[in-house]
Amino acid sequence: MIERRILLSLILFTFFINCKSKKEESGSDKTIEYVVGTDTLVIPKETKTLDGKQLSMIYCQQCHTYPDPAFLEKDVWEKGILPRMGLRLGIDHQELNPLNGLSFKEMEIIYAARIFPTKPLISKEDWNKIVKYYTTQAPDSIAHPEKRDAKSGLKSFNVIIPKFNYTEPVDVSLLKFDSLSSTFYVGDSDKKLSILNNKGEHINTLETKSPAVDIEVRNGEGFYVLNIGNLSPTDLPTGLFSTVINGKKFGSLSRVLLGGLKRPVDFSIGKLNEDTLPDIVVSSFGFYTGSLSWYENKGVDTYKEHVLRAKPGAQKTIIKDLNNDGLIDIVALMSQGDEGIFAYYNQGSGKFKEENLLRFSPINGSNYFDLVDFNKDGFLDILYVNGDNADYSYSLKSYHGISIYLNDGKNNFQRKWFYPLYGASKAIASDFDKDGDLDIAAIAFFADFEHDNPLPFVYLKNEGEYNFVASTLEDPLIGRWLTMESGDFDKDGDEDIALGKYITSPSPVPIELLKKWRESSPYILILDNKLKRKSN
Repeated sequence: MIERRILLSLILFTFFINCKSKKEESGSDKTIEYVVGTDTLVIPKETKTLDGKQLSMIYCQQCHTYPDPAFLEKDVWEKGILPRMGLRLGIDHQELNPLNGLSFKEMEIIYAARIFPTKPLISKEDWNKIVKYYTTQAPDSIAHPEKRDAKSGLKSFNVIIPKFNYTEPVDVSLLKFDSLSSTFYVGDSDKKLSILNNKGEHINTLETKSPAVDIEVRNGEGFYVLNIGNLSPTDLPTGLFSTVINGKKFGSLSRVLLGGLKRPVDFSIGKLNEDTLPDIVVSSFGFYTGSLSWYENKGVDTYKEHVLRAKPGAQKTIIKDLNNDGLIDIVALMSQGDEGIFAYYNQGSGKFKEENLLRFSPINGSNYFDLVDFNKDGFLDILYVNGDNADYSYSLKSYHGISIYLNDGKNNFQRKWFYPLYGASKAIASDFDKDGDLDIAAIAFFADFEHDNPLPFVYLKNEGEYNFVASTLEDPLIGRWLTMESGDFDKDGDEDIALGKYITSPSPVPIELLKKWRESSPYILILDNKLKRKSN
């Protein structure tokens, strides 16, 4: 069976490289246009006089922003990024087969999407010029800023380890708190969805077809749940969006509302057109393929898909009237190449107009965003988190961290503040200490676990004028966290924080630390805010 899969992979990969599509090539007397995936590359026919930098400016920024050679070490460019970018231009790297390990169905999906060109789009000579430019201009090593000091111990929080535990080591894929019922919803890699009370004590568990990654509780009527299909990178359409009845008692899955989703990671629900039915926005992250789509509710559990962006990497959406015209808009974070935050302004009648609010480097590692008014001027600002380090460029990056982009009142955004945090993955802005400004709680899934003071969790207390004082857990390595939630768990009037464990590691972690996490790390850690208790 293994030999058959390898043979199929080699046959299909060879087919990708050598087979020519009739609709692939067009252009003018001076240029050639190639369709690759959802992008159209416009390439000049005459390139002999162009140097490596000029060629890179042509080829490397038609699908995303231009990646500066200085952003990564020479070794990372040479062995990680450039070979895989070469595949996107039809350059055959014999030692690198992107189809290795994929099912035949996945290969069919990738071929149909035309991710890898059916012929070289660049001459070997020109490609070598680009490689030489990057490897000569990139630094041998990158100087990193000194790590910010973080005080040991969280004076404002009690650290509570709930009794809830799994019989076998699993990872938490979903952590959600419902304030109305005072319950936690916990999805895991073992395809279970558990419900806990506000102390983290187990109530019941529902088995699902794949790990749950997002949920929205319907007041007293159950909940909507999104199942990813596969936590590992894939293009197989096995994700599901379902509705569950009697969430607290875990009745049966009532209906699958949307099927065939490509590794969906996030959803939003709201009325996006003129009818009264709630529509659904789904971020199908995928891998090589994926999409950001909204699904028009046609009634009787029937939905019509409208693709907003036919690219992989959709991470998160927020639905809100961003321009105050009375229509609900969609704001989305995209990664996986063409990274940025995009607004989809509602034009009425189910039509949306895309506008790029912020655009980032393809190696930025966008992970999370939120809309919050930091400066209290009545306009929503952007809290942005970047630190994904699981692709082809694992290295410590000085530009990983948390940013605040201020809104000028016309939805133009300028960065005001940045906190460097290696491998940052999520941040929550809230007035945790009730002093009138927004503090920040953050996690870093790709923290620098191989060196001192990795900061997988950090609490940033706002002292005013964008000055934040950092503190962390007394035992900062008690766990590795992928999910984080906040809310008034114990109903005492202040906001608490919960962290969800995820120890499966796509990046370097010392063996002894992994062993510690497997044996003793809590699956959920609750940080109980002591503010109201102090005042009482």
